[in-house]
Amino acid sequence: MARRPGPRARQSERLQIGYTVLFQVFPRYGSVVKHLMSTNMPAQRPHSISLVLPALNEAENIASTVDDCVQTLQRVARDYEIIVVDNDSTDDTAAIVRQLQADNSHLRLIHQPIRGYGSAIWTGLTAAKMEIVGWRDSDSQYRTADIMPMLKALDTHDVVVGHRVQRKDPSHRLLFALLWNLLNRTLFGFVAHDMDCGCKIFRREVVDTLDVKATGAVFNIEFLVQAKRAGFRVGEVSISHQPRHAGENTGGSLRVILRAMREVLRLRWRLLHEPRPTRS
Repeated sequence: MARRPGPRARQSERLQIGYTVLFQVFPRYGSVVKHLMSTNMPAQRPHSISLVLPALNEAENIASTVDDCVQTLQRVARDYEIIVVDNDSTDDTAAIVRQLQADNSHLRLIHQPIRGYGSAIWTGLTAAKMEIVGWRDSDSQYRTADIMPMLKALDTHDVVVGHRVQRKDPSHRLLFALLWNLLNRTLFGFVAHDMDCGCKIFRREVVDTLDVKATGAVFNIEFLVQAKRAGFRVGEVSISHQPRHAGENTGGSLRVILRAMREVLRLRWRLLHEPRPTRS
């Protein structure tokens, strides 16, 4: 049985017929009719998007984050999926997502028992089905609406990174971020201003080409460095950043920082001996 067109499609069809009739009756005003068509026709949504949300004990944030994603993706995507990767949370993160799934068939939940920011993201990326893929952190510090200018930047780039121009983090995290960026530029050269930004989108080909091995905080670095080594064009777009109001941020702990230092040095050593990824 043929599927009936939705309200938006019917509206577009009626407008198209109306403007065609106007153009035939008043051919002298063709430019005016074309202008009306360009300004009043519903916006096209050419993209299908998979957005991955890595989540570790984000019960206080996950519902609002998913809702924020839905509100934006419904506007900009022809089709979409939101993939929440529960990184072995000990709170109600997974249970909340299951409740949300009852009202949204676009929402998927994957359980990743191996702890690690990178392992959670990579699990979601490799499970993604859409032509545009990306991730954003599950806390309340990002606005999914910021991917709209990032999608535009994909016209000329293969990977687009968010750049938090005004980060809303504690002073000790800002200091660590400054030193961390200097270290990574020294080791790998310049790739992007804000390599650790938890909001990135890219073409499906990038996921199909890369084999990112980092499972922890260094995942962001390896992903972008490997993408650049493979010849993908990396761009960046300024995005907003909000203070964290709920949940616990573990990225600034001394244990995580020391582990990241060790991992990034190992990554540099490994890349010296690995061949460059080859685009398919």
